[in-house]
Amino acid sequence: MSPMKTFTTILLPVCFVISLWAPIDARAQVIDDRPGEAKGVILKWLGNAGWEIQIGQTVILIDPFLTRREANPGREWKTDEEAVLRAIKRADYIFAGHSHADHIADLPFIAKKFGAKVIGSRTTTNIARLAE
Repeated sequence: MSPMKTFTTILLPVCFVISLWAPIDARAQVIDDRPGEAKGVILKWLGNAGWEIQIGQTVILIDPFLTRREANPGREWKTDEEAVLRAIKRADYIFAGHSHADHIADLPFIAKKFGAKVIGSRTTTNIARLAE
């Protein structure tokens, strides 16, 4: 799915719901009087269909796929943990649009590492539960 299609089918509705909750501030550096607490909503594109949305101290990931290597059907998938941890410092919730590898291959590692709640199809949540 292209970034634009992802934006219009997944991210735009999520942003609308979020906008009801917190004011959107396109300037990602606006900080409130409380240390470490951002005002508004901060959006960060992770590549492919992936997005990170930060609202205050809550971090939501959408289709977080960061391992950039070719899949090999004869080998077990291994997440590039270093690449993931360079881009993601925290996750509270992970939304998956669907269960294709280029949307959820890194999801089990991220969910386990940060204790994030996974929201997605039955297939997606089963893959997250069964991951070692």
